[in-house]
Parts: sequence; C-alpha cells; structure tokens
Amino acid sequence: MDVIERYLADLDGALIGPKRLKADMLAEAHEGAQDRRVDRCCSAADRVSSS
Repeated sequence: MDVIERYLADLDGALIGPKRLKADMLAEAHEGAQDRRVDRCCSAADRVSSS
C-alpha cells in the first residue's frame, strides 16, 4: 500500500455520512493527490534536466 492509498484509507475511516458523498470526496482526494504526485515528479525531472 503506497502513501496515497494509506491516506485515502485513513480518510475513508474518518469520514461520516452517506456512502455516495464519501465516495465523491475520496475520488476528489485521490485525483488531487495524483495531480500533486505528477507535479512533483515533473518538477524534479525539470530540475535534473536543466542542470
């Protein structure tokens, strides 16, 4: 289980409410985390290639 999966599992356990709303919130959190992961990878690659 990677960091994002652990975070989402913890978030799922902490959220209360209707299943559909929780699923929507978890999907948004997952997309945001993936976007940040890609941004971080791209930024690191840009720093390496510009050296």
